[in-house]
Amino acid sequence: MILLADRHIPWLEEQLPPEVHLTRFDGGRPPDELLATAEALLIRTVTKVDASLLRAAPKLHWLGSATAGFDHIDTQAVTDAGVQLYVAAGCNASAVGDYVRGAWHVARGATPNAQRATCAVVGFGHTGKAAAAQLERLGVKVVAYDPPLGLPATWEDVLACEAVTFHVPLTDSGPYATRHLVREADFKRSRWHILIQASRGGVVDETALKAWIRTGGTAIVDVWENEPAIDPELCALAALATPHIAGYSVQAKYRATRMCVDALRRTPDAERRTSPGANRQPPTAAVLRDLSDALKASPTAETFNSLRNESPLRVEAE
Repeated sequence: MILLADRHIPWLEEQLPPEVHLTRFDGGRPPDELLATAEALLIRTVTKVDASLLRAAPKLHWLGSATAGFDHIDTQAVTDAGVQLYVAAGCNASAVGDYVRGAWHVARGATPNAQRATCAVVGFGHTGKAAAAQLERLGVKVVAYDPPLGLPATWEDVLACEAVTFHVPLTDSGPYATRHLVREADFKRSRWHILIQASRGGVVDETALKAWIRTGGTAIVDVWENEPAIDPELCALAALATPHIAGYSVQAKYRATRMCVDALRRTPDAERRTSPGANRQPPTAAVLRDLSDALKASPTAETFNSLRNESPLRVEAE
């Protein structure tokens, strides 16, 4: 089997069976000459899969995404092409929870009484649950909001909280579309003092977000509209500005690779390996501050990509 994989997906060489021939590509859309021979394709969110890409890969029969979300994939086009799709759902949940915990420490330093706040968790899937668990460990009361799951909290309940953190996919249609879920009117009606945006760029209207920050709001921003060409003004205004790395940790990256390899081999529990160890590292909040300082100093697409792809992975707090 010929597997074409993003070069930023680690530990593949150590886990793939010998019958798989691995070829790497440098993120984004793989070159057509590599797609033409690929039988399997393993990607991250920076690779958009649509009908055009699939037409360039006539031998493709398996597509894996080493990510928790799949809004970068045209699932209908994949189905129409007869390609099996695997998404590593939940692979980065603990990393996102760790990010929210570190972000809360930063926000608490900028916002009075943050520790006694009630925080709405918008989206209560894998990452939302992990974020809620970390917030509750810090003594924060959590209100879980997820209408598709039938949870009782309403949008009015979300607006009544002192803080909010987002963990939803970016969708444009249907009864629960999330693009610009939060707009100017929501900010004006809310009691929010803290906002953590670690879901997908576009869930929060960035123009409205900037206006809210200027009135005294504290924003932690990890995902951006128009990535990697982020808004320099929002980057400067955010209390913490990071390059879409909330789900990046040693544990999360290893877990995603392992899940995808197991799926590719069709033996989900074939290997029981312990994720790679790591030396003691600074607390998450300190790592995030360093990334934020670097991005604020140079809020360009080049810096965003460099920090997102080349920075050492943090180790999640125990």
